[in-house]
Amino acid sequence: MFTLIKFYSLEKQTVKKKGETQHSTAYANFMAKGGHNFSFMTEISQKGSCKIDIGIYDKDTDDLLFTIEAKVLPTPNRSKDRDIHEYVYRDKGNGAAIQRFKDEVHGIDTNENLLAHNAILAYIKEEDYKYWLQKINAWIVDAGWNKNSLYLKFFSEEIIKNHQIDFKELVKKSSLVENTTESLKLKYSTKENILQSVHGRKNGTIVHLHHFWVIVPNTKTSKKK
Repeated sequence: MFTLIKFYSLEKQTVKKKGETQHSTAYANFMAKGGHNFSFMTEISQKGSCKIDIGIYDKDTDDLLFTIEAKVLPTPNRSKDRDIHEYVYRDKGNGAAIQRFKDEVHGIDTNENLLAHNAILAYIKEEDYKYWLQKINAWIVDAGWNKNSLYLKFFSEEIIKNHQIDFKELVKKSSLVENTTESLKLKYSTKENILQSVHGRKNGTIVHLHHFWVIVPNTKTSKKK
């Protein structure tokens, strides 16, 4: 599934695009030509009146398998309602990317079940990958999403699933989670634009987020030149 997120040749599709919606439509059209068994649709309904930018469906069953939220970096300054750190959280409202997955507003399948894996697709118009990795992880710290919350959620899940717990086995498993924060980490050491993170949800479960970043032309900067 995650190998479907490809960016080579995508630059041609994004040269004259501006906002998140235009970039996401171009991306969905680009991916639809892949010759695979998945369909890509934009503006997919989620919880309540919320919509997510891209949904990946199984062509045979029409099941929604994977959802993708899109964000432009940096956040466009179109109005006072936008937050600079809305890739992670917002001071008011629920329009932030990671926050929506944590709050169970995004990442919902056709039957309103929570999807274990989802993604955020970032269109970078200024700075580079290293800059945004550092910036976003700093915002995650600012949001107060630390390792303790994931650690406790992990124990809650294990206790619920197992009435009789092998303590040694539990400690062994928890050691892998104890040092896990909700910060973004590189998925591959050689690729700066493919990352992953794990986050606690409101109901005590966790969601795995795959972060795919692509540098797109900044039309405003191009015009000034």
